[in-house]
Amino acid sequence: MQQLDTATHHAVFSEAEVPRGHKFIRDPKADQQADRLIRDTAELDRITGTKKSLRYELMRRGEFPQSVKITPRCVAWSERQVLQWVQDRINAAALAAKVGQA
Repeated sequence: MQQLDTATHHAVFSEAEVPRGHKFIRDPKADQQADRLIRDTAELDRITGTKKSLRYELMRRGEFPQSVKITPRCVAWSERQVLQWVQDRINAAALAAKVGQA
């Protein structure tokens, strides 16, 4: 769906929507969008399948994304890093299964 960039007043198209005969230019800022921070430990439990004590042990060993201190009593995790950690675990399990079948 076409949008209007309020800063430049140019039309903004997705790659699939570029009019015929025009070239698509990727927005360099698109990949640098703000990352969401996860503060809710129940959400981390659900996403990762781990509990707090295991996450902190894995963080200590450098095997889980480090938390970000927001205030002296509040920490959060980068959603992007947590989801990448989960995907890495899935990929490792798939590779191990493939190697085990060979």
